[in-house]
Amino acid sequence: MKKGPSKGLLAVTAVLSAPQDQGAAGDIDPKQRLQQRRESSDAEQPLVDESVRVIPLQVAGCAAEWIVAPGADESTRLLMIHGGGFIMCGLNSHRNTSVMMSKYANCAVLAIDYRLAPETPFPGALDDCAAAWDYLLDNGPQGASEASSAYVMGDSAGGNLAASLLLRLRQEGARMAKGAILMSAALDLTCSSDSWITNNVSDVMLGNPALQPGGPLTGADRDWINLYMGDGDPAQSLASPLMDDLGGLPPLLIMVGENERLRDDSVRFHEKAIAAGVISRLERWPHVYHAWTSVNVEVPEADLALRRMGEFIRRESYKQVAAKRFSEFVDLSDAMAENARRWPHHLAVIEGEHQLSWAQFDEQLNRMANALIAEGIRPNDKVAALARNSLEYMVVMFGTLRAGACIVPLSGMASSEALAAMMDNSDAKVLFLEAGYRELIDPVREQLTGVGDNGFVGFDFEGDGWQSYADFIAGHSSDHPGIEIDPSHGFNIIYSSGTTGVPKGILHARSMRSREFPAGASTGYSPWARTLVSTPLYSNTTMASLLPTMGNAGCAVLMPKFDTQRFLELAEEHAITHAMLVPVQYQRLFDFEKFADYDLSSFLMKYSTSAPLREDLKRRVITEWPGGLIEFYGMTEGGVGCILLAHMFPHKLHTVGFAIPGNQLTIVGEDGNAMPVGEAGEIYGRSRNMMDGYFKAQAKTEESYWYDEAGHRWQRSGDMGRLDADGFLELLDRKKDMIISGGFNVFAADLEDVLVRHEEVNDVAVIAVPSSDWGETPLAIVEPTPGCQPDPVELQEWANTRLGKGQRISEVVLIEELPRSTIGKVLKRELREPFWQGEKKIS
Repeated sequence: MKKGPSKGLLAVTAVLSAPQDQGAAGDIDPKQRLQQRRESSDAEQPLVDESVRVIPLQVAGCAAEWIVAPGADESTRLLMIHGGGFIMCGLNSHRNTSVMMSKYANCAVLAIDYRLAPETPFPGALDDCAAAWDYLLDNGPQGASEASSAYVMGDSAGGNLAASLLLRLRQEGARMAKGAILMSAALDLTCSSDSWITNNVSDVMLGNPALQPGGPLTGADRDWINLYMGDGDPAQSLASPLMDDLGGLPPLLIMVGENERLRDDSVRFHEKAIAAGVISRLERWPHVYHAWTSVNVEVPEADLALRRMGEFIRRESYKQVAAKRFSEFVDLSDAMAENARRWPHHLAVIEGEHQLSWAQFDEQLNRMANALIAEGIRPNDKVAALARNSLEYMVVMFGTLRAGACIVPLSGMASSEALAAMMDNSDAKVLFLEAGYRELIDPVREQLTGVGDNGFVGFDFEGDGWQSYADFIAGHSSDHPGIEIDPSHGFNIIYSSGTTGVPKGILHARSMRSREFPAGASTGYSPWARTLVSTPLYSNTTMASLLPTMGNAGCAVLMPKFDTQRFLELAEEHAITHAMLVPVQYQRLFDFEKFADYDLSSFLMKYSTSAPLREDLKRRVITEWPGGLIEFYGMTEGGVGCILLAHMFPHKLHTVGFAIPGNQLTIVGEDGNAMPVGEAGEIYGRSRNMMDGYFKAQAKTEESYWYDEAGHRWQRSGDMGRLDADGFLELLDRKKDMIISGGFNVFAADLEDVLVRHEEVNDVAVIAVPSSDWGETPLAIVEPTPGCQPDPVELQEWANTRLGKGQRISEVVLIEELPRSTIGKVLKRELREPFWQGEKKIS
């Protein structure tokens, strides 16, 4: 798309900038002058995209046309009310707005022409708009058919008609639009909030009617105002009284001026819209873009405004699709097969220079599934993989599910002995391996007796008893294997973190996972979403964003390994909409000196989990990074689940949110009784989304459960916390990490929150160490801010002056970098071990 003004805009600009002879102007009838200005705006406007269909028709006695971009969903419809404002008018001048909306919103646009003017007073125009709305609900470009999703939008003065139409629909109890309004903040008229009811033309001006703040009106502008308003006073407030009645309507987007002469008025107008609840806070648009005339859609700011409107409509429409698709149990693999049929040309996976469309990805999943079946894999069998994130790993993971089997993703952080134990515990019959991890598997390969002779597959190598990935999948059919999915069968076994011993295998059933991805549509996961995957595929953290992406036909952009600069480059290059990050990744991104140089405006939502995200970091994310922020607190085992909509509850950033709908939380004290509000105890939870148990470890499974008096099963979290009066959970510590000093419970999180506020502290972990006086005492291990070398004694004194007497830190130790798991959790066990050799920790 070329940049710069269109021919129509240049023609209008020429008329506006031409010198006016006040004497001559007085000899011209105002209506005649208005007509001349209209004619100047009717210069032929070439389509920005000639592939669209333009179907002329008459609706409600007005000129109209259907605008349909190639491949658009014609059951999703948008009524586009083109106003005239002062000078821009006519379908020809406005057509490109409809063209771009059809493309960006993936819908059919019914454009109706309203040159709001003295000869078309507002109440009569609104009657005709209501008739056009009824027509749109029952008719599409191909004839009579019911709309599945319907929206109304108006540009320039048509935005006022669109807003009033929504008010009228609500008053009459008619089918309501989902909402979407584009309004101008300059040179437009808006009705008062009751003129659509009273049929009185009591309109007032919206925005600054002068071309310069406080400047005089041109003679033509004043004539136009007087024509329309009669003897009304053109002096106006900065925000229409219409705003007062818009609260409670479907989410609306009011796009207003973004240039120097309108900025002050626009900001105040925007603030009033937010105060009225007109703009959905969930959308979190980072800027307000100027798009006051549809003629200049080729100007970048106007085009971006339309793109955002289109994204909003696509997401809202897809929510309706998702609600129907997932109203009953749908296995993820079946949902993905349907994605390939519905959106075959949309991208499904991107890794570096390689990418697969949904049709191509689906074919690869079928080949992998058929290859596994040929190898003897049957429903509910187990298939393991040990590798970094890659396109091939995605094919293995979801191809295994397509075969009806259960995927066992393994961690490269585990020891050889632990990996061998996981393979034995899981009964995995096939192992896919990346060459970089051979040093972990080769020493224990002879112990992997459950894997068949042809079950050792190298992603990027072959030989020595390993066949290549390419050979394993080659020659197998791309047809769907037709395996019937049992909801009770395993989806995955995820092993709990740990580098020694045998971590517990957490088994998730297909039925549990099927309840996780449908809800993703509510936060923007859709066929137009792009999720940047920067955490490993073996982590449940990754699944929380990957599964909604794949279930809702989005695209996963893979990073084999997290790198700060590369993350930002990919986010900008691929217009990323979603990302799941762990706290240490957020910290590294904000520490990167060129963070602000990257365009992150495409983001709709970021997520954080695996460890608490510090309050100061949350505040930076919601103020310095476009899009919303959701923090999840939960367990791989399920049952315990909280959600913090950080962008909606900035006063609750010290918490991890409230219980996810469908989850129940309770705080239980040492005596086994529920604790009152504000009192600390262990966090227990229950929900439909709970693990089936630790695989082949019934005793450990039962240890993790607690049963209430009614016999209901609750999951024990092992975490300490307290609920506030609003039901928000403040996370305190792992129960095993709690410090018992002098018989009193000291929560490391309280101490860490104080220390991390020091400018020379980048991160900190407080642990319990033995004390002859107190039994245990807090010790702080500090990771300094890059470039700083704080004095440990001074830092200890600084913190202790801000802590209670029973919380005081006994010593501060500096460390270059805190030890972390691959998903960013600080490994406190490793930090404690040197201090507790030969000692028994009280807790």
